[in-house]
Amino acid sequence: MRAFASADKTLRATAISAAKEAVAAAVKANNGDALFAKLEAVLDKLPADVTAAERISTGTLSAIGALAGALSKDSLLRLLERSKTMFAATASLEVACAAAIALGVTLKSAIAKGTIDAAAEPTELLTSSLSAMTAANAAGESRAAAAGVAAAV
Repeated sequence: MRAFASADKTLRATAISAAKEAVAAAVKANNGDALFAKLEAVLDKLPADVTAAERISTGTLSAIGALAGALSKDSLLRLLERSKTMFAATASLEVACAAAIALGVTLKSAIAKGTIDAAAEPTELLTSSLSAMTAANAAGESRAAAAGVAAAV
């Protein structure tokens, strides 16, 4: 995961590619939830350096997005709640976008597999995000709401 923090774009891209290959192996071995727990732990222990934390977050979220379709409902609901905090107005644009992409891909796969119902959590996320968008008073609030809409659709 240290390679995710690198300013070298080639190294970061290689690290993300390797992480996605590890995810594919974990999914094939039916270990998606276990790997998700480890990736959550990475997000829980980000470095104090804001730039490094942002890079690690976006790399980790890319790996989480590769888990699409391999998460249990409990893991998916944890990802949903974590993503909502990453959409927050205080989060960086890159982190909010990475969270929206990871959650969106995961929700789409979960609906297709029957893990969740499209009328449940995704509709709730869409409805609450649209409400937040109309109530937004600042650009950051609008961006956070837009990330929720993007993930839901």
